[in-house]
Amino acid sequence: KNYAEAAELYQKSLELDPEYAMTYYRLGQCYENLSEFRKANEYYLMANDKDRVPLRAPSEVNRFYYNLEEAELKGIAVIKTQDLFEKYSPNGIIDSHLLLDSVHPTVAGQALMSLEIVKSIYSQGLIAPKASWHWDRLGPTDDYEKELGLDKDFEFEVYLKKAIFVGRFYDK
Repeated sequence: KNYAEAAELYQKSLELDPEYAMTYYRLGQCYENLSEFRKANEYYLMANDKDRVPLRAPSEVNRFYYNLEEAELKGIAVIKTQDLFEKYSPNGIIDSHLLLDSVHPTVAGQALMSLEIVKSIYSQGLIAPKASWHWDRLGPTDDYEKELGLDKDFEFEVYLKKAIFVGRFYDK
């Protein structure tokens, strides 16, 4: 739990092998525990970029989509999910508040993405006039979760079914 000293040692490790993804990840953990969240996020992103099997889209993929947006191609809308999640995540680090695992968003994450999609559709003039939309009436996602019955038992059941599904292929 001596994160400052650990960070120094991990930095020295990078001098030996600057391509090892786990070192970047561990540095991210050190900086997160030291409340240096911006630095932690940078190292988490570098870990993902260095990983041979990245869990999230590498920076190169995100740059491709950002370039599409900058080209302003007619009919193409880009939702910057990573930027969106970082903006609404505690301390700017994407965590279990918005993701169930490395890929699947929580109800809150899905709500954020849905809102961005609706805003994009609206800005392109594909839905009703702004006066008929009530953005100010959006409630907390917790209310929607309760209304839909999406509680911890439901989440556990999803994980259990996923484990059963994956378990069928374990021998392969």
